Amino acid sequence: MAAFGPGGRGGWIEGRDFTRDEESEEEQAQYRREYENCSSETGCCMVLRDAEFYGFFTPTPRLYDDDPMDGIPGDDPDYEYESQSDNEPLEYDSGASDGGVVGMDMRYGECADDPEWTFQVQGPDQPEYDTMFYPLSTKLGESIYIINEDGSRTMNRDAYNRSRCYEHIAGPDCRNTQGYLGKNISAEEMTGCHTVQCILAKREDWEPRPDDMEFEHKSRYHLTGVAENMPSSGYGLKFAPVRHGIDDIQAETEFLLETTGLPFHPACFELFIQASKQCLGEVDIDTLVRIRDRACMESQHFPIEDNEDVKEGQEQVWNHTVGHEYLVANPIFVPSLKPIIQSAISTDRGFSVNNSPFESRSPINPASTARDPFRALPIEIILIIVDHLNSPDIAALRLTSRAFTHLPTSLWFRLVVTEMPWLYEAWSSDPTPYHWATVIAHDVHQEKAAREEWDRDMEKQSLVIGEEMPEVQAEWLRNLPRWEWPDHPDRLEVLDLSPARLHYHTTNWYRLYRDITVNWKQLKGLQNRARIWDAVLQIVGAIKDARGEYVNEGFSDEETSKWMERFTQDTEPGEQPNYNFAVLRKPISGAVHATESEEGDVIGVMGIVSISPEDGPEVGYLFLPETWGMGYATEALRGFAEAWWRLPVPGDGVSRNGEGAEEVGTLRAVTDKTNLGSARVLTKCGWTVVGEGVDGEGEKKVELLYWILRRPGI
Repeated sequence: MAAFGPGGRGGWIEGRDFTRDEESEEEQAQYRREYENCSSETGCCMVLRDAEFYGFFTPTPRLYDDDPMDGIPGDDPDYEYESQSDNEPLEYDSGASDGGVVGMDMRYGECADDPEWTFQVQGPDQPEYDTMFYPLSTKLGESIYIINEDGSRTMNRDAYNRSRCYEHIAGPDCRNTQGYLGKNISAEEMTGCHTVQCILAKREDWEPRPDDMEFEHKSRYHLTGVAENMPSSGYGLKFAPVRHGIDDIQAETEFLLETTGLPFHPACFELFIQASKQCLGEVDIDTLVRIRDRACMESQHFPIEDNEDVKEGQEQVWNHTVGHEYLVANPIFVPSLKPIIQSAISTDRGFSVNNSPFESRSPINPASTARDPFRALPIEIILIIVDHLNSPDIAALRLTSRAFTHLPTSLWFRLVVTEMPWLYEAWSSDPTPYHWATVIAHDVHQEKAAREEWDRDMEKQSLVIGEEMPEVQAEWLRNLPRWEWPDHPDRLEVLDLSPARLHYHTTNWYRLYRDITVNWKQLKGLQNRARIWDAVLQIVGAIKDARGEYVNEGFSDEETSKWMERFTQDTEPGEQPNYNFAVLRKPISGAVHATESEEGDVIGVMGIVSISPEDGPEVGYLFLPETWGMGYATEALRGFAEAWWRLPVPGDGVSRNGEGAEEVGTLRAVTDKTNLGSARVLTKCGWTVVGEGVDGEGEKKVELLYWILRRPGI
């Protein structure tokens, strides 16, 4: 965000003379071209930030400003000691006061020549700042480009990095498009706009955590911690806390989500949660990931239509258009919404949503009543009429006929729900945001670093006590202090803005509707919520459609049935036998094998789906989606292969009672190239890719991978 700071017309700081900046050098324009329309006349200036503020460069400290950037070498042959000489007496020189200024101890009131002030002027104190403000024309040090002997130019990387330590401070008329103006949107409204969280595939060793959400337990995927920002490259996402061992991943759209993360804003994900519960009854991130993977692999757009303001901002770097500041406003924690909601909650014991929210008017003129056909209608008919109208039509009717003057407050509940569906405080049974939408990313990263330091310190103390005072180590460990980290003040402010459920019978729905409508331009967070709500409804609709057509690794129900028939069909007389097995899940985990009476539900099938003398046996398997990512397929495939190698079979791969038997040397498998889950299973079991192929044409074209597993020892 472009900060809004001092530097207005005429100068806001005493002694600052703002004039039109001198023309910058060509090289300065190379890295400050985004500010080319700004000058001191627009009120803009610069501040020098510590390089660590940006996290990319640490300058070499210099003793004097004219020292070389890289410091003075100790063996500098041209260095000569030279002390600046002057005739000014030293402070403690015995003659320092001879002929000096007389009367330095004169009292303030003894100066008779100065006029005496007869009044005092009071006003605000001059603002104090912890940094220096520089005009935009300030020279930033060494040249960015070094001119070579052949006339070519080489970039001075150190000088370039130093130049980036200067931050542009926006004035009232700033024209910089590299950030939003602080006068148009506050930092409080933008809380969490850089915070990133990811959806990631579960590892084989995944275990539930106390802070897991309900949908994480039954999904193939889980949520990471939060990162402070989203790198443009997608690499180097650092998370805190480290959830399920995930600390540093990448987020790319060109890969399936088995190895990369699906990034999102936690505040936006909260809206996805609310919309999913309303439309689907649950949060389905598995189908969401399948839709995302399909779009990535087929190079298709994600099935939503972007908002026009979003399209305008989508450049190589984000285009911060004036008037579109609401795009970065937090849609959940809206500072200006809280007083509106508080004023709409009635504490009057006589309040009822069946009563009119309007005061009584003066008596009606009988002549005008006679000309009003609606006046003859009973209130029941009036309510039926308005129940089919939207707010503009109702407003027009109220201006036309006094029969619609007093309508029940409950009418505006319908208008809120239908015209402001994104205001889920009105209808959600649980509008409390999920935990990760409320955290301050910078704070949890500080806590992560502090906790690591604390753990190291405790470990050192334990080692010292164990070596020096082993007799008290056990007691010390029992009384070991617990780690504590207080909530960040900013998070407490965020929690204070958390959405709360609006109760039907105690809410003045008319006042709520009116105040939101009147203050719409100031409610940037709600504007953004309405935009995001439209997007998540499109996503939830796509999930609903995908669940309706139920895709199981690319197969429809009919195709899945045909696939399973390859495993389950009975062997006809004279046909070669199949080696197919049902995979059962034990009802109780443990070392004891399940007996026939203890067998659990069938979770998959695995076996030989085809055998030919030319290619050998082909392995296939199919597991229920709810078991994906839990290691069942890997365990079953390893066990099947070990059992297969022990079977005596003839050369064509089919057992014939051991006559002329020989061991099978290879197993083969074929997978869809996009089926990364099966590829991971095969790779873990030692299979290797030996070729690629294509099956089908046109829209039914599928790219295939051919795998092989050799018998151990071959």
